[in-house]
Amino acid sequence: MEDFTELADRVVALRPGWHAEDLSGFRYLPGGYSNRNYQFRHREQPYVLRVPQRTRPFIDRELEHAFYRSSRGGRVPEIEAFDPATGTMISRWQSGPLLAEVEVDPAELVPYVRSLHRDLGPCPRRYDPVSLARRQLSVGKPRRSIVELAHRIDWEPADTRPCHNDLNPWNIIAAEAGHWVTLDWEWLGTNDPLFDLVSLHQGLALDDGILVELAQDLLAQPAPDCLQRTRDCLTVFWLREYAWAHAELVAGNERDEIVEQARVSEQKLEGLGVAEPV
Repeated sequence: MEDFTELADRVVALRPGWHAEDLSGFRYLPGGYSNRNYQFRHREQPYVLRVPQRTRPFIDRELEHAFYRSSRGGRVPEIEAFDPATGTMISRWQSGPLLAEVEVDPAELVPYVRSLHRDLGPCPRRYDPVSLARRQLSVGKPRRSIVELAHRIDWEPADTRPCHNDLNPWNIIAAEAGHWVTLDWEWLGTNDPLFDLVSLHQGLALDDGILVELAQDLLAQPAPDCLQRTRDCLTVFWLREYAWAHAELVAGNERDEIVEQARVSEQKLEGLGVAEPV
């Protein structure tokens, strides 16, 4: 982990006109799994420094930078500096608890997801969680039944629009007055809009019994039309979660949370009846 001098050098290199003597309070933020994040202050104004650790599939820093430049309305972090060559980024600190840390009314989810999608502009790429899972499962020794699932699954979104694709409650800050700020747009791409709702519902560990009702509301479709689509999105979501965790573990990112993600994903796929129990 970088020391204060190294972090200050990164900040000054990224933000010309700032000086190391004006920086203070560097503090590691342990929440990120893919990047190292640090809170710090510049002349008492709080910021976050993001430092990517290695190259990962699908991530396009030029696209991410363009997204932040075009975003308005306070729904995403305010970016102070961004280096597309490395993905190193400085953003203004957003106060408020993570959505994972507060009690959430399920009735809030659909309006949030709907407004998030409505505000996104055109996106030039598709996010395909199945093809990414196949790539991530091509390394190491993943569970055979899940590899077989990844190669036999035939999933095409019923409709697509720009989506976040990693919409978990650790990527959302519940700011004041019910205002939610969405972080980590590395996986931005067109996908089934239901995928974002499923991701958020599962991340919050809400009652599975309400998921189809929420899907009905989001898609404006009757329950019979939503049942299979919701089940398919659930399968693809947990396949993606397992494959990502597996690839991270193979690469040496052995955080306890990632080990747990792989374990839970296996259980969820077993529960859906798409992966055989060990």
